[in-house]
Amino acid sequence: MTNNNTHPKKFQQGSEYKILDHDLIRISRPLALIEGRAYAASWVRVEKTVPERPGKKIESNHNTSTSVELVIIRDDGKVYGLETSIKELGLDIHLEEKPDSQIIWSGNGIRRYQIGERPSPKNVFDRLIKVLDTFIDFNKSLADQKSMSELIACWILATWFLDAFNVAGYLWITGERGSGKSDLLGLIARLSNLGQFISHSGSFASLRDMADYGATLAFDDAESITYQNDKDPDKRALLLAGNHRGLTVPLKEQGLDKKWHIRYVNAFCPRAFSAIRVPDSVLESRMIMIPLVRTFDKRRSNIDPMDDKEWLCDRRELVDDLWALALANLSQMPQWDTWVGNHAELGGRNLQPWRGLLAVAGWLEQMGIPGLYQRMQAISVKYQDESVKQDISDLTRLVIQALGVCAVSAIRADRAVEKRGHFETTVSDVRKVALSMATDQELDIEYEKIALRLVGRTIGKLRFEQVPRPSGVGSRTWNIDLYHLTRLAESYNVPVPGELVDWAASLFNPFPDNGMTGINGSNGTIPVSAGDHAAESNRTLEPAQECYTCGKKDYRQISGGGWVCNVCHPSQE
Repeated sequence: MTNNNTHPKKFQQGSEYKILDHDLIRISRPLALIEGRAYAASWVRVEKTVPERPGKKIESNHNTSTSVELVIIRDDGKVYGLETSIKELGLDIHLEEKPDSQIIWSGNGIRRYQIGERPSPKNVFDRLIKVLDTFIDFNKSLADQKSMSELIACWILATWFLDAFNVAGYLWITGERGSGKSDLLGLIARLSNLGQFISHSGSFASLRDMADYGATLAFDDAESITYQNDKDPDKRALLLAGNHRGLTVPLKEQGLDKKWHIRYVNAFCPRAFSAIRVPDSVLESRMIMIPLVRTFDKRRSNIDPMDDKEWLCDRRELVDDLWALALANLSQMPQWDTWVGNHAELGGRNLQPWRGLLAVAGWLEQMGIPGLYQRMQAISVKYQDESVKQDISDLTRLVIQALGVCAVSAIRADRAVEKRGHFETTVSDVRKVALSMATDQELDIEYEKIALRLVGRTIGKLRFEQVPRPSGVGSRTWNIDLYHLTRLAESYNVPVPGELVDWAASLFNPFPDNGMTGINGSNGTIPVSAGDHAAESNRTLEPAQECYTCGKKDYRQISGGGWVCNVCHPSQE
């Protein structure tokens, strides 16, 4: 039976109601990009004077009061919350917690923005570099001192443009004790958007609210939460949450009504970590690792970056200018994020930690800093190349590289020729090669993970075809497609023998696209200029690298335009 008077207080008889298409658009972060316009929120102390009423005498010290008020500043300089009501924005304001006064936009900075002052991007960037260069020695890091200061400055600026990006890159600062990890992390926290320098004892409630605001979480001594069974799993989940826009962490909270409710915390925010150890393989793919060594520069080692008097510029003024710079330029950054996706040399997951940084570098180059994007991109490519050479601790990547070695053996035995780009190998053979590689390269991987069962399961997950076993007994054998193997190597950014790439090119030339193993990929062949005759379009240049198997650099060209090692595959003519 239906009771028509279930909600008598909500729906009064005779009233008209209309279901709207959507809720009001919400501002839930102090720096937000909404429908192409940027908004910043701050809490400022204001003095309010109440005019005297006619005929009523009020002492002057009684009609003036001060209070802290929330204000919303639009990118055009209009301020809502004082003379103009916030309600006129037509937006739902959901900003319940006031951050620390040292990290929000000051009243002086807001006044300067309101009257039309806009900081120069180049000037702000130069000041960031000077601060970093004053306190941190980047000797033996990823690049020279200036380039590393530029890289960290670009990352810091990217935290201010977070709302324009779909992916947030993380930093992992690593080095031995006394290398300056905490100093660099502290500087990043003091210069990034709503930066929070966090120790292991920090409360989960504060982290939850700041992550919801899009604050930069800078976690010191990260081993305590990434490698141990933390006593607070909620804090661990929040700190290690994904780096993509839209990710939320559901939490149970007790409301004012004493009932438990589900709250969805927006976990999309920048994160930086410092630790002696390197991150695990899952976190590593989201990180840019910044290695540091102990400095021999006494000047840098004897000054404290937490002491504002040691700074070469006014820290409070720099933070205000960062707020102003972000608000004035936030609406431009989505197009730069798209531009990087179309022009960066890296791709896919390898690009994600660098994407915001490179977008900022591209924008700053247009703002008057020549060559910045090229320098940052060069570091990103070199970083990726070195990380691939130094670490294949992920079992999947190790198996792909082992399959590449097995493929070369098959090519030399001409087994791949008979089946037009396929060869068969057993799990036992692949495991033997993987174990040998892990030992020779001293990979950081537990040998127990290189078990027959796990290696076979990994090959299956890579979608190779298993060869049926007679009567279901014997070692499992897999049919390995050379073309699929080279494409997997590209996707996982795993180096494969040059001979395999050349052989695959001879079978499948031209490749369907220009990836790592494609016609003009980093391990592929390079076409002649577009002005050459069409009949010569399949000609390729001789590979520059040595043969992976014999170490020689003696190649001969075969039909189809590819190259093979003349030592391993001597001509039969």
